Parts: sequence; C-alpha cells; structure tokens
Amino acid sequence: MRNDAEMLVARDPFAIEGLIVSLTIQEWDPLFGAFADKSSGSLEGLDEAV
Repeated sequence: MRNDAEMLVARDPFAIEGLIVSLTIQEWDPLFGAFADKSSGSLEGLDEAV
C-alpha cells in the first residue's frame, strides 16, 4: 500500500512541478467509523496508555 501512495504522489501535478516541500506518508488503520471495514482489527502497536 505504501508503494501505491508513493506512486500516486509521484503523479501529482504539484510533485511533478517540484512544489511539494516536504511529505510524510503515514499508515492509518481505521479501527472504527466509516472505514472500519478496511481495518486490520489489530490493536498491536498501540500505546498501552490509550
């Protein structure tokens, strides 16, 4: 999935023109809400304090 995101950004007109100063791609695992059906369902890696 990360490769998909990187390829999408690479084709973005702003990226092509060199107008993106910095970029962070952060994986997101929606545990609840509208995209919960796309979730891994895993709480692994979450901080114990949460």
